[in-house]
Formats: sequence, structure tokens, C-alpha cells
Amino acid sequence: MSAASLIREGRLVPLLTQHKTDHMSVYVYYGSRTSQPTRVRAFIDLAVARLHGGAAFMLSDKELASAEAAGRKLVNRHR
Repeated sequence: MSAASLIREGRLVPLLTQHKTDHMSVYVYYGSRTSQPTRVRAFIDLAVARLHGGAAFMLSDKELASAEAAGRKLVNRHR
């Protein structure tokens, strides 16, 4: 779902961070509000609850810069 936890653990290294966006948008499309199945409404409510705040799914600028720097150091050591 998100690479943030793997980056925090050092298992992934972010690349091209100078091209990141300053915002994150998530859209949920559904057919109709009037005839919306209960399971669709439950999914939308779950998605909003899980993504609200986004700390578990997004890295701060400081975290991102630190992870990128650590990855670059690791690459330079192996050259």
C-alpha cells in the first residue's frame, strides 16, 4: 500500500526526490449515492479513516532527505 514503512526501515531507498509532489490526492469513484451498496460505503469510510493524517503512509521532507542521503552513502561505499 505504501513504501513509507520500508523506507523508514532502510529496506528501500528513495530516488529522484527532487521531483516529488507537495500533496497527495486519493479519489474514490462510485456509481451513485442514492443506490450505493453498504459494502461500498463501508470501504469508503475505511479508506478515509486509514488515510486521514497520512503519517503511516507518507514521509516528512526530513525523513525523505535523510533516507535518500543514507542510500547515497551506501551506494558510494560499494563503489
